[in-house]
Amino acid sequence: MSVDTHIEQAQSRVRAEQEAIDEKLDAYETFIRRVTKLETDQTPSSTAGLTTAGGVTRIATDASGPDRCRTVRTAFDETIRHTAL
Repeated sequence: MSVDTHIEQAQSRVRAEQEAIDEKLDAYETFIRRVTKLETDQTPSSTAGLTTAGGVTRIATDASGPDRCRTVRTAFDETIRHTAL
């Protein structure tokens, strides 16, 4: 019967969608755990700031330090973005 076929197809689609949702939820949970474990740097030298001297404004950053966002971007790429493909 075609009715049974359509119902089976719909049920199959629902199962596939639920699996995709579960995978995405797992990815978000993994990303949150990874980011939560990161230590933050509270030192003043790691923050950007503005200074004005003689009418000239300069932006100061800690360019010598590592890219502090790289770890978060990598975690995102390996977890959440991975599930979007």
